[in-house]
Amino acid sequence: MNSYKILVIDDNQSVLRTLKLVLNGVFKTVVTVPDPQLIPALLQAGDVDVVLLDMNFDARKLDGEEGLFWLNRINEIPNAPAVVLITAFGDIDLAVRSVQQGAEDFITKPWDNQTLIQKLEAAIESCAANLQKAAEKLLMGLVLKNRCEIMTPKFRLPSKYDTTATATN
Repeated sequence: MNSYKILVIDDNQSVLRTLKLVLNGVFKTVVTVPDPQLIPALLQAGDVDVVLLDMNFDARKLDGEEGLFWLNRINEIPNAPAVVLITAFGDIDLAVRSVQQGAEDFITKPWDNQTLIQKLEAAIESCAANLQKAAEKLLMGLVLKNRCEIMTPKFRLPSKYDTTATATN
């Protein structure tokens, strides 16, 4: 069992129960909710490593737009967790759009348990690697800024003593 926390959002209670059974032996904490409106509150603590998000919550609208909407809301959160989208009504175009909008991966229902687990763990690793790269880039920027400040003179000679200025008549 790993030490990760997963948040699963799906409006189908049978799917939630099944996913909880499948993921309980793999993830330290599995939180399942049927309502995507709860996402902001559940992510507020910053302790969720990955979100498994259904793409359709309204039975009259099966185009995946709801999932993309919530994906975008999640990605607005600083240090957002990895997001893997899941749907029974997916196609290649929707999968591509999902990844382009920031999902780590895309899974169709019905799923293979081992593939699902592998994709969730890979999403966590990818997200962690991206955070590590961002932190290193930020640190390098700070080092370079400090180095430039150290090398930049704090004062300037009056212009009549400046040896780099050119004389004009």
